[in-house]
Amino acid sequence: METFAKLCKDLALHKYNSEANLWKLIIAHLAYLIWTQICKRVISNNGRPFPENEI
Repeated sequence: METFAKLCKDLALHKYNSEANLWKLIIAHLAYLIWTQICKRVISNNGRPFPENEI
């Protein structure tokens, strides 16, 4: 995945000229960030099931 700084630079250079493409890119980045946070949470819990109040 591209870094946020590169994304901003590319936007400044009008690399992403279509609004639809920009939204696709933003959604892809957000999905990736959410996925990495979930993975970190599961790894830090050593694979144990989470309590009902944390779900």
